[in-house]
Parts: sequence; C-alpha cells; structure tokens
Amino acid sequence: MKRMIPVLAGGMEALMGNAATKAELNLVCSADVVIC
Repeated sequence: MKRMIPVLAGGMEALMGNAATKAELNLVCSADVVIC
C-alpha cells in the first residue's frame, strides 16, 4: 500500500496538469477511493 500511494498521487497530479476529463478523474477515483 505504501508503494501505491505515491504512484496514485503522482498520477492524480499528472492528470490534473493535463486537464483530464471528468471520465478520467472518475476512473482514478474508482481505482482508489481513499485518494478522493
């Protein structure tokens, strides 16, 4: 789990930086609800 957190956090940051669509953000959220 400790490995996943930085990866997911980095993924979220990258998605936000690339102006991700709502669908992409929802996909990330469904992958790990804790982040959201």
